[in-house]
Amino acid sequence: MSHVSTLDFSAFCSKDPGRQQSFCQQFTAALQQHGFVKLINHAVPAEGIAKIFEFSKQFFEMDQAAKAVAAHPTTAIPHRGYSFVGQEKTSILAPGEGKPSVDCKESFDMGSPYSRIFPNTWPADCDMPHFRPEIESFYQTCQDFHHTLLRALALGLQLDAHTFDSLVDGNDHELRLLHYPAVPKKELMNGQKTRIAPHTDFGVLTLLFQDDVGGLQVMDQQTGLYSVVDGSHPIMLVNVGDSLQRWTNNHLRAVLHQVTAPSQSPSGTDSPIFTKERFSVAFFGKPNRACSLHPLPQLLLDGECSQYPDITAGEYQDSRIHGTY
Repeated sequence: MSHVSTLDFSAFCSKDPGRQQSFCQQFTAALQQHGFVKLINHAVPAEGIAKIFEFSKQFFEMDQAAKAVAAHPTTAIPHRGYSFVGQEKTSILAPGEGKPSVDCKESFDMGSPYSRIFPNTWPADCDMPHFRPEIESFYQTCQDFHHTLLRALALGLQLDAHTFDSLVDGNDHELRLLHYPAVPKKELMNGQKTRIAPHTDFGVLTLLFQDDVGGLQVMDQQTGLYSVVDGSHPIMLVNVGDSLQRWTNNHLRAVLHQVTAPSQSPSGTDSPIFTKERFSVAFFGKPNRACSLHPLPQLLLDGECSQYPDITAGEYQDSRIHGTY
């Protein structure tokens, strides 16, 4: 049973100050308690989400040679382009969570369309002529909504609404398309493989959209047990990343989550042998690479000491991703 709250984002868009304030308080409280929250009636259009899932399916249905045109660069910093099944080793991100496992997933990542330091790589236009503009447009939509959510969060923390603006305006975010191919159930159940191993995200807030196949599990901060978090798009899942945990000095925590065999598959689509393929789309809201992840002074309680050293977001993320490829 999921322990993640569902909130109606339309309350934040209301002209009623009371409803706006109530949403900000509930949003912040839900993230403090569970690290995750579900949003309905948010500002990312349902038709845009559906279109991105269609483009994602088309991309991953191409043969390996066509996908390899957009191959992930030899360096792992940061995520860009296509990563084949097993290329990324997520299990090293949560040491102590179990034996190393193979991630049965493939992905396509993009960052800012304007970055000259970390340029994006794309499939050939002749294979997917509309892929790039659609993905770039969805990236921009998610980026705008991420900034809006941070303003709601700031108000929920009793800070100025624009507290986080200058920390995330460098456009260092990432958008990831994910495909989990069909895999023998026994390999997931006996631990030989996983769809994605337990991990936390590196950034500020993650916006996640998923299909109805299931398998996402989130650890309860109180019990240490995992529970299923369902909800297919257009429902949006939002979760805390490591950078926000550092800025808030652990008052908001990034929680471990994983994708494994679903407890049940949609009616009429299950197989006794294979777990059905799964698709999801994640927008990782990231801090500016040059900004500090030292706790924000206004979020330190009287007499409270910082739990973290002063390190830039770029340095931290590079250290976390090192070794995953």
